[in-house]
Amino acid sequence: WRGSTTSPRWVPLPKRVYTSVDDEDYQIRWEHTFTAEEEVQFAFCYPSSLEESEERIAACEQAVLDPAVAEKIYFKSETLMNSLEGRPMRLLTLSSPAGMRRAQEPPIPELFPEGRADGARTFKGKPIIFISCRVHPGETPAQHVFNGLLDFLMRTHDPRAAALRARYVFKLVPILNPDGVARGHYRTDTLGQNLNRFYHDPTPE
Repeated sequence: WRGSTTSPRWVPLPKRVYTSVDDEDYQIRWEHTFTAEEEVQFAFCYPSSLEESEERIAACEQAVLDPAVAEKIYFKSETLMNSLEGRPMRLLTLSSPAGMRRAQEPPIPELFPEGRADGARTFKGKPIIFISCRVHPGETPAQHVFNGLLDFLMRTHDPRAAALRARYVFKLVPILNPDGVARGHYRTDTLGQNLNRFYHDPTPE
């Protein structure tokens, strides 16, 4: 929980949270003592917003502008697709410069609305590891795991991170459902659809 004046940072509830199921009706109960006239917010875990994700990506882009970092880390952010409400869905490419070719990845029909004139580079002999997150906006704990992985892979002085970058190309999509995250939905997109049920016969629309 957090309060606008008494606790501006998110903190765990101090008392136990009780849950129960009554005839398929899921219930959750907790106690909270209001000590001031303020706005109080509750969340089932520490929130992670779309803005925070964009800030983290911008920090990675800024980091590789340093030649000393660019010698160790290749990082590229592209807009894979814009959401129904115009928010970008990011595709991050992360590796080391080892094995990097001059050739760029080709465009893919219906994707990359900004074009790929400056697309991600290709790599010789490196398998791709693809990781995506938050097709359900409420999967906030997974976002924290994703953020931790991204921060780890961006470490310049960690031999484990260096070994992974040297061996693999990481393709990362931080948020698959940016509209749902921005709107605070738990499971659906702008149209109220559970996107996890649209993999069988997908269309660009």
